[in-house]
Amino acid sequence: MTLLGRFAARTVALARAPQSSIVAAAAVAARTSNAARRTWRRGLATAMDRATQPLPHTHPGLFKSEAELTPGITAMEYESRRAKLMSQLPDGAVAVLVGNPTTFASNKIFNVFQQNTDFLYLTGLDEPDAVLVLEKDTSAQKGYRMTLFIEYRAAHEIRWSGPATGPDAARTVFGTDTVMPNTQFAAYFDQLKADLASSHRPLYLDSPAELLSSQYHPLSPVAAAAAAVGETGTTPPSGSWSAGLAKLTRAKTSTAPPRPLSHLIQQLRAVKSPAEIAVMARSGANSGAAFADSLRAMRDRNLVSEHMLSAHLEFGFRMRGSKGNAYVPVVAGGPNACILHYVNNDMPLRQGETVLIDAGGQYGHYASDISRTYPISGKFSPAQRELYQAVLNVQQESIRLISTNTSLDHLHYHSISLMTEELRKLGFDVTDTDLSRDLYFHHLGHYLGLDVHDTPTVSRARKLREGMVITIEPGVYVSRDPRWPSRFHNIGIRIEDNVVVTAPGEAPRVLTLSAPKTIEEIEQLP
Repeated sequence: MTLLGRFAARTVALARAPQSSIVAAAAVAARTSNAARRTWRRGLATAMDRATQPLPHTHPGLFKSEAELTPGITAMEYESRRAKLMSQLPDGAVAVLVGNPTTFASNKIFNVFQQNTDFLYLTGLDEPDAVLVLEKDTSAQKGYRMTLFIEYRAAHEIRWSGPATGPDAARTVFGTDTVMPNTQFAAYFDQLKADLASSHRPLYLDSPAELLSSQYHPLSPVAAAAAAVGETGTTPPSGSWSAGLAKLTRAKTSTAPPRPLSHLIQQLRAVKSPAEIAVMARSGANSGAAFADSLRAMRDRNLVSEHMLSAHLEFGFRMRGSKGNAYVPVVAGGPNACILHYVNNDMPLRQGETVLIDAGGQYGHYASDISRTYPISGKFSPAQRELYQAVLNVQQESIRLISTNTSLDHLHYHSISLMTEELRKLGFDVTDTDLSRDLYFHHLGHYLGLDVHDTPTVSRARKLREGMVITIEPGVYVSRDPRWPSRFHNIGIRIEDNVVVTAPGEAPRVLTLSAPKTIEEIEQLP
């Protein structure tokens, strides 16, 4: 039987077919039982010695137990995430989620791989060029069937790029029912669309505009797929990975247009589990400790440039187990701090000025996001001290007001009023409008998680929920404008912490207290 014939037989019989031995084994492995753990260990024994990403048997120092799939998060939690998503979809629905490709800075110089965080949230698989297919089937033991398309890496490719996860680990470690080479995705997706159209079942798939980015290098598989379909009207060679992605762009030609998927996943991602919060607490504590180390080194004049301070911070993140920076850091000395997204990080640090640092490490795939403003000499000048304390007052009051009865937007608008009053005490002739236009021109906070600006489809106007993690980051940036008191000119202050929204009656939990924040903590750091 041809490949397409096998796909056709599989999809037509999907609703009534009994579980295969592979699917049954994966279902058993997903249960929290001694038998499941033994199955999981056998999978590791048959998998390669080293996969693309750390696993408990290759990196025991990163994991508390072999039940974890990524640091702090068990395989069972990933399974429960998929089950929650599929429980929201109608019977027979199919969800297709495309992982990110490798991208290139130029020619053969690739960027550090960053996985599609929706894909990562559902699978734990941190590997490029993969596709997840979830098919809701109430007759299946888990209520759905899972298929992963991954790279089957040949031996000669392993010599160049190292091993990939491979089919054995995809089944026994990542819990997929079926695994296929990603080069077969094009034919599979053709048959899937035909089957869904004939059975009037919905397809959940995000639009090409959300899957494809114009920033990808022209030689990347994703960009090649986009160019072939969107510009030339032709398709890449059948059987190629690019061809599979190109067919996603033509999904709109099916009988019913695909329904969006990401916003459903982001609703799940918005509220963190206890395990996620524990990982984020580790991420925040590690990053905060790196801030303290860098403050000491700068105070002792061992760091004399923004570049050196930036490097010292990343060193501190990595030495505590982080993968590296969660985002491009801001290290802005003196007047550079008045540029909101200053990332040149290449100027000298001058005694008598302050430096605004906005940085954080990524630990266990979860980001931390900390802002502090430190005196380069270790001591604030009188003007710096006054302005810093004003921003700190607003930040601490905003944290105190976090509850499930408010929203990020409400907290932001209140922080504008608080900041206006604080600055008026310092001699600023300012209104709320002046402030939000010229002095404090960004939002108070955002959601935090696998992404720094996490779950962007979740409105900041909605009420906060217990388990959400948010940032609180008021700031003031005083340009050389005659409207403002001259002693504050060219001073930029931002103070940011990562905060867990707790149950009613409980104080919010700040995850980043290890980064010195009060004036006393900063000036008297041992």
